[in-house]
Amino acid sequence: MCRKYLYLLLLVLVACDPAWGAQGHRSERGRPGTSRNQGGGTPFINQFSVDLDGTDELVELSDEENLECDTEDEMTFCAWIKVDEWSAIQTVAGKKYYNLGDTTYDGSWIFQTILKSGSELWLKFSIYENCGDRNAAGTVGSGYQVTIGEWDFVCARFDGDASGGGNRDKAQIYVNGTEYTQADSDTVPVDLENCGSDLSLGSWATGSDLVRYFNGHMDEVYMWCDALTAAQINTLYNSGAPIEDPGTVQSGYRVWLRMGDHGSDSHTSFNNAGTASDFVGVNLEAGDIVADVP
Repeated sequence: MCRKYLYLLLLVLVACDPAWGAQGHRSERGRPGTSRNQGGGTPFINQFSVDLDGTDELVELSDEENLECDTEDEMTFCAWIKVDEWSAIQTVAGKKYYNLGDTTYDGSWIFQTILKSGSELWLKFSIYENCGDRNAAGTVGSGYQVTIGEWDFVCARFDGDASGGGNRDKAQIYVNGTEYTQADSDTVPVDLENCGSDLSLGSWATGSDLVRYFNGHMDEVYMWCDALTAAQINTLYNSGAPIEDPGTVQSGYRVWLRMGDHGSDSHTSFNNAGTASDFVGVNLEAGDIVADVP
């Protein structure tokens, strides 16, 4: 008789709250940072990010052909960032190097935060017409002011085939799913150059000393050789929570770094789920993978 009433009670619980499973315990649905795969597999959990100190730490991948995007003349780079401290210029990512040893330049694009008017931190996306150029041929800035200590989802988008012909047609900056592009006076090139430079997260220079480091946290890094639409970028933003699978937004991503959440990630090596190779940590320590996420 007791078993009969216990069974009836269990049926009532399942009918009132489907989160109760057949095992009699609650599912992980609704946990912060957790979402269930649609196929019912292992939950997607975002627990960690990389804390870059703004002094000598970065994450990078040596040059690979499928990260040049020169054949497509399109690219989209996105990452979750949290700036910890002010500085004049900090590099989020780029394929642009300045060698202090012989004062030479190389690379095709760079995405940075830049301090304007003494106290306002903005974003800047620069495209270089020739690999060895010191100055960018075209730059767009953002009308969005980055707040110290807060997570933002930032994207740099380039479309060399844009029909409009203006800077804002070719290069855009998105923050938290919304475009905030402000075009500068220079002309953005129509082509991405194949310069053979590394893809660097958190710095832009090499040689005797590295400069313009990023001081803050970085998480869930994506890159395509496609110009994602505004709707796709907003879907990636996902109302402020990292998305479970960027491939559902646009297939063929070249880079997807979990920045600590992949099982094989360490401070020296970061698994890349995209078509390019894994990334390496430079001067990072084990304590730089931290439990601080969007």
